[in-house]
Amino acid sequence: MKKILKGILFFSAILFLFSSCNNYRAIKLESFDIKNVKVKNFTNAEILISFKINNPSSRTYKITKLAGDIYVNNNNFATYNLKNIVQIDPKSVLDINAIIFVKVPDLLKMFSMDIDLNHLDKTDVQVEGKIVFKNDLGIKTSKRFKNISVSRWIKSNK
Repeated sequence: MKKILKGILFFSAILFLFSSCNNYRAIKLESFDIKNVKVKNFTNAEILISFKINNPSSRTYKITKLAGDIYVNNNNFATYNLKNIVQIDPKSVLDINAIIFVKVPDLLKMFSMDIDLNHLDKTDVQVEGKIVFKNDLGIKTSKRFKNISVSRWIKSNK
């Protein structure tokens, strides 16, 4: 389960970096890790992620929204949202922490799907969502993504 969540969050961070910057090719995601998973109750969890970003551009960017759905075997399994605004300062290498809130909207449906989270095949997990970011000029831009397999993002971050 931790590897799947790591893949989802890694993909979201990559997508943000590639879509939000004037010179997005210059920005590099250097590392990514899940630091802590705090299960609140049967349907809610908070995930503390940490990533290192090299931003050589002269603009400050903020991730103001990162939200979407997690699908398992083409069934909606959970939703996720960025809990805090993340700021990426210009001309710097930053260690950034962010909290992602994950919610299973229908616990009964989850049990009826007969999913074993400990032995879940990451090829059966897809994500979709939306990232909204704002630069230091106040310009907001959003990017949507759909049907992204988690397996390829986990492989690329080993």
